[in-house]
Amino acid sequence: ASPPSNVNFIIDISTPQYSALQTNGNYVYANSIIIARDSHGNFVALSEVCTHAGCTIQFNGVSQFPCPCHGSIFDENGNVVQGPAPSAVKKYSISLSGNKLTVTG
Repeated sequence: ASPPSNVNFIIDISTPQYSALQTNGNYVYANSIIIARDSHGNFVALSEVCTHAGCTIQFNGVSQFPCPCHGSIFDENGNVVQGPAPSAVKKYSISLSGNKLTVTG
């Protein structure tokens, strides 16, 4: 699976579906993208598709995005920290205005 392209959407973190993002360390999925709020309160948006075997990556609550299938780990920029993933996952731009998070890329 390839990462989504021409991404441009807004989620409302005040809604139940995305309210987990009001708390540091949580994450949600939207439009094939994982959106996380790291331990410092920064928002990160990456393609949810691991570049190794296409599994869905997760977030460790601090700053890394592990893949549960074969142990690959990505950092907040999508770079490979630990293989077997051969390449980075795509990072998207994210901005917060009120309760609205805009993801683009």
